[in-house]
Amino acid sequence: MGQDCKVIDCDFGKRLNTEEWVAMMLNKGYTYGHHFLPHDGGAERPNGTSFQIELRDAGLQNVEVLDNPGKGAEQARINRMRALFPNIWFRECEGVLVDALIHYRYKEGTDDWTWMTSIINHGWESHPSDAFCLLGEAGQTERLPGVC
Repeated sequence: MGQDCKVIDCDFGKRLNTEEWVAMMLNKGYTYGHHFLPHDGGAERPNGTSFQIELRDAGLQNVEVLDNPGKGAEQARINRMRALFPNIWFRECEGVLVDALIHYRYKEGTDDWTWMTSIINHGWESHPSDAFCLLGEAGQTERLPGVC
């Protein structure tokens, strides 16, 4: 946990198919180590394949699906990233990721009995924020030990 993490890029909001996404990523010239997908990234989709396989078929290497962390995973990821924040450096990428993290929050409202604060608001900000949190989740596995 003393190691720095450098977040150098964030692509969000582009309307591209899988092949176009992979081509865009590869054309950036970065040397990629691993690509981690959430637990459902290996699930079969209506077209008979998974997102993991589609990414590999489009030319992206080292695509791995993380295990299902179970109930309470969102809060655990949030807590993990809060602990790591002093070691994370952001290279500003049009502000998308930082803006998303600023707006990532719990829903606030009431049902008939309680004040609800334990449900993540799944607005625009949840997708880049959840992707960011996967960095911490991957760092806790044997797949990416010691990184974040």
